[in-house]
Amino acid sequence: MRQKLGIVAILVSFCLGLKAQETNIEFGLGTTPFISWFSPSNKAITNGGASPSFGFGAKINYNIGTKYALGCEINLQNISSSIKAENVIIKHHSILDTVSNFSVDYNFQYLDLPVFIKMHTMPEGNRSYYGEFGASIGFLLKQRGNVNSDKYNKEDVNFNDHSGHDEHENFEVRSTRNSDIYQLKANPIRAGLMFGAGVNFHLKNSSRVELGLRYHMGLNDILAETKWTANSHGVGLNIGFIF
Repeated sequence: MRQKLGIVAILVSFCLGLKAQETNIEFGLGTTPFISWFSPSNKAITNGGASPSFGFGAKINYNIGTKYALGCEINLQNISSSIKAENVIIKHHSILDTVSNFSVDYNFQYLDLPVFIKMHTMPEGNRSYYGEFGASIGFLLKQRGNVNSDKYNKEDVNFNDHSGHDEHENFEVRSTRNSDIYQLKANPIRAGLMFGAGVNFHLKNSSRVELGLRYHMGLNDILAETKWTANSHGVGLNIGFIF
């Protein structure tokens, strides 16, 4: 994680240097409060409901014309959502229990790197309007969550910890139909398409505030389990300040 954050710091410093040299490069900061949910692609699991999520980071725009720009962002994206499954077996302390109302509330953190084509109108007064579309790739930094059922419950589980140091986290989730053992951890890569639109509020010092809506459509499986497959989607606000 330190290496990834170090790369982010280098990229931000590089972009700040470009800002001092090139007038067609803009630098800003942003935040993305949104609602996220999982969309299962098989019948083994169901969506457990949408959850509030949050992200923040840096924005870099390269203006390629009076109305077009190439936008890049570096975001720490926190994603919360849940899945449900019926009639699974939990093995804990060598005891096998068939449980019902089984659910997992996930909390993931990704380092997201979106790239956009941005289009905007010419300012009228202190406003202009923009649209954007692009793609995003994310790298997993953290994965934790809560496991709930009628017989077994555990909060703040590290799904990637197999060291055995925490005896309470040593449990397995199995199928009632065969000997399959399900993994609860996340996919280390998250890819998606992004679409958005909104309003720019221009300030007197050539800065502006960006306010809009943004939709993320997940393209790959968010879970590492091959028999539990689901895509991650989200919709929310895009709030930014361009210096």
